[in-house]
Amino acid sequence: MKLGWRPLDLTLRRTFAISHGATDVRHNVLVELEVGGVTGLGEAEPTGYYGETAESAIAALEAFDPEPLEAVAGDDDIADIIAACREQLGKNVSVVAALDAALWDIRGKQLALPVWELLGAPGESSAPTSYTIAFGDPDTMAREAKAASEFERLKIKVGAENDAACLAAVREVTDVPIRIDANAAWSADEAIERVGELMQFGIELVEQPCGREDIDGLRRVREAIDVPVIADESCHTSGDVDALVGAVDGINIKLVKSGGLAEAARIVDFARRVDLRVMIGCMTSSSLAITTAAHVAGWAGFVDLDGNLLIQDDPFRGAIVEDGLIRIPRAPGLGVERMAGS
Repeated sequence: MKLGWRPLDLTLRRTFAISHGATDVRHNVLVELEVGGVTGLGEAEPTGYYGETAESAIAALEAFDPEPLEAVAGDDDIADIIAACREQLGKNVSVVAALDAALWDIRGKQLALPVWELLGAPGESSAPTSYTIAFGDPDTMAREAKAASEFERLKIKVGAENDAACLAAVREVTDVPIRIDANAAWSADEAIERVGELMQFGIELVEQPCGREDIDGLRRVREAIDVPVIADESCHTSGDVDALVGAVDGINIKLVKSGGLAEAARIVDFARRVDLRVMIGCMTSSSLAITTAAHVAGWAGFVDLDGNLLIQDDPFRGAIVEDGLIRIPRAPGLGVERMAGS
């Protein structure tokens, strides 16, 4: 067995700004695992908001004992292998997610099956993926919205003083439904007021209007507005689902929060049991991480898998957007290919 990693710095097409930060370069980590002559890939997406950095991810990998990963060569359940890894890695969830992806990639290649089939997920997604427009001035945001004409949904980052002006400018160039994402920027009272002001622009849903721990605030917002409220920062693993029942309409599953596909499948199962809708979301990343998430997109009523479209010179090729829908690879494993020179 061989486990390797290296920094994966991704330059963005333009500064990506949300309510709690901005960046021009995404510092991810590429993980490569070889077991029994089969290689699997995974992308760690460490995020400062969740207490991780590329440096902490690499330090965790350097200290990690990879012995549990060898079990992928047999019939061991990947969820059990990842649970053993998680005991070592603790809060380094992005690393757990990258190892999880590499394991599924290997298992799929071993069995000559795509990962979505191994998971029992649909091989196609019928929900259009949104395209994200970050903070900016109204003219810039309208220009980006116009350029995203192939998408049937737009996701607008909100939480700035000029939200209404920006959405008005976007609405002048497109009539597609708009999703707004506050990234926990508001109190409940602020959210109720601000969302009320923005409803005139054709809002399809509101994502994480209040702070991560403010479940009561999310409930108040949900009761006050007429569109679905989706929890993102408030839902990391299946253990978070029960507390959100009655407070939100749905949850946003991101592999970087859940620790990978195995836990994502558990979250879907838990959400279905309590009648919560599911969104599959992403961070800014290469096509490696986006394709990994795409393998569970068929389970989601809302899809937000566009992080690879926000970067320059994507080093991988995998899932694509066609007619507004994310198309999942049919090849064994994750179905991701390296671009020349990457």
